[in-house]
Amino acid sequence: MAEVILFVAPPVIVRRFQESCLADPPFQVYALSDLIQAQAFVRQQTPAVVVVVDPKGNGQQVCEQLRKHGTFPLIYIGSKDATAETIAGILDRGADDYVPSDVTPRELRARIRAHLRRARDYAHAQRPVLSYGPLEVDRDLHEVRLHGTALFLSPKEFALMEYFVLNADRVVRREELLQQIWEFPAGLKSRTVDVHISRLRRKLGAAGRDVDITTIPGVGYKLSLSGE
Repeated sequence: MAEVILFVAPPVIVRRFQESCLADPPFQVYALSDLIQAQAFVRQQTPAVVVVVDPKGNGQQVCEQLRKHGTFPLIYIGSKDATAETIAGILDRGADDYVPSDVTPRELRARIRAHLRRARDYAHAQRPVLSYGPLEVDRDLHEVRLHGTALFLSPKEFALMEYFVLNADRVVRREELLQQIWEFPAGLKSRTVDVHISRLRRKLGAAGRDVDITTIPGVGYKLSLSGE
């Protein structure tokens, strides 16, 4: 299902951006020029992103009113000659991003996608139970389960599994783990990561071989499912 993007702007302005926003992957674009209608829309539809286009720079109230109805990313397109004070006022009233009115459709689409990515990452990070295939990391119980069976992990092993699940779509470098999990200063060498990874592999293997921590030579580690 296409993600919903609401433009609060006259339709003639929205048409400038619409072709780019409908490109692959598509967005479902709505345009409303009336604040009352826009407020009703965000209450009923929960858009993925709201874009307020206001080149005259009078949109602080619009941002403030829309922000009352949700935590969606709100991008404000305003005057390219706006002062730092004006921009700060817009951001303080609820906008997440200020973009000058000469922004290209391609750049606006990139900004929309970046905000969507951050919103998804934040929502994922706030969940009490994180999952990756048959693996679950329960933050409330401070427990890791594989196929429903709890693994007996030390606090550092739990922190490692949590970090791997939160970053399951990428390779995690050894230096990053030392800084994020052990709070070691940058540049410090230690084999403690390798020791803990070895222990985790044994515990994951004992509970089932569907999830593993793969070594990417010369780079770091990545959480993986069997068959990947």
